Amino acid sequence: MNNNGYFYIVDDRKHVVRRYKSGDAKGTVVAGGNGQGNRLNQLCEPRQVFVDREHSVYVSDNGNHCVMKWEEGAKQGIVVAGGQGQGNSLTQLNYPYGVVVDQLDTVYVADSWNHRFMRWPKGATQGSVIIGGNGYGAQSNQLAHPKGETRNVILAVSKKFPIGLGKLIITGSGGLNFEEKRDIIVYDNCHVILVQTSSSTYRPHDTMEIRVVVTNENLIPIEYGELIVEIYDAVFKLVGEFPNVPIHSGLTKVLRYPLAEHVNVGTWLVSATIGNTTSSIEVIVSCPLIPSFDVNAIFQRFLLRIDETLRGVIKINDDHNEPIFGRAIIAIGELTEQDIKSKMKMGLKEVKPKIEEWCK
Repeated sequence: MNNNGYFYIVDDRKHVVRRYKSGDAKGTVVAGGNGQGNRLNQLCEPRQVFVDREHSVYVSDNGNHCVMKWEEGAKQGIVVAGGQGQGNSLTQLNYPYGVVVDQLDTVYVADSWNHRFMRWPKGATQGSVIIGGNGYGAQSNQLAHPKGETRNVILAVSKKFPIGLGKLIITGSGGLNFEEKRDIIVYDNCHVILVQTSSSTYRPHDTMEIRVVVTNENLIPIEYGELIVEIYDAVFKLVGEFPNVPIHSGLTKVLRYPLAEHVNVGTWLVSATIGNTTSSIEVIVSCPLIPSFDVNAIFQRFLLRIDETLRGVIKINDDHNEPIFGRAIIAIGELTEQDIKSKMKMGLKEVKPKIEEWCK
């Protein structure tokens, strides 16, 4: 993942590299995607990528024995290392694997089947061997199918480590010198927060009810404490805040937030923060284009065959329990949705035997 929150997936079977962001299901093709081949708009079993600060993607094109550079938005790449077929000369690569590029656009590549690491300066037509190149073996001057990968490293952070924004610096040395910096956030993950709302959808004028459950890292409810609840609307504007909300036995009291008449409809965010731990939940605030209503029809339960009339009452109220004025279709017997649509098209005046005008 790079500093902009993007992560890259190398699909060696589909010969394509895609870029994703959190919540993006389809992704964006940034290299290849035109089937297997050796044209400049194709890849052949790509292995690894490196992304520079201009978002250019360097791909170890394993099956084509080269390293290609795809600038952001480009429809095809350019060869920056190898590309002279499979071989062991200084102009060739043999199933390249890992690739790294420094700030001078110098390409460092693990030339796997030649058992060496090579360096290709920007614009060079041939590279130079910096490690290995003396055949397969375990001697100090040899390598065995290098891939340019490190083992997974676990960094243990002391509990006394300062909380907040920090910087992770990765430095490489020993033939390949580079320095990579990443912004990180160190937080105290000693609480588990669950935000609950009375509904998943709301409308203007509704009242949103909120309650928060808080436990420690072992899922045991905390006895006492305080947290902050914030409400952000669809444009991520802070529209509601409850500071210093007390916690007793792992629960807060029910907080009530009345929605105004005119609000930004869409996905809202309700978040709760205690210490350096934050959790949130999404709710939908919408204003329907077609108002809904409630219908209450009151008729006698039984009819006699000799009855010639049917008496009853129909009440229709809107969302705010206010009466609606209009017309209704009343039918005895079977009536399908298609029947109703056809009758509405004919016009209410042409179906008088089954229509009663009403108002409340």
